Amino acid sequence: MTGKHQEVSFSDSRKNDPAKLRTLLRQPVTAATTREASHE
Repeated sequence: MTGKHQEVSFSDSRKNDPAKLRTLLRQPVTAATTREASHE
């Protein structure tokens, strides 16, 4: 994973019970690289 994450809140923490809060976390990722095995 790379870069900074983002938090998107679907509930207002000032008005809702903490057990009912909904938050989406977004984390940037990089593509996996493939390595070819050498069969010598």
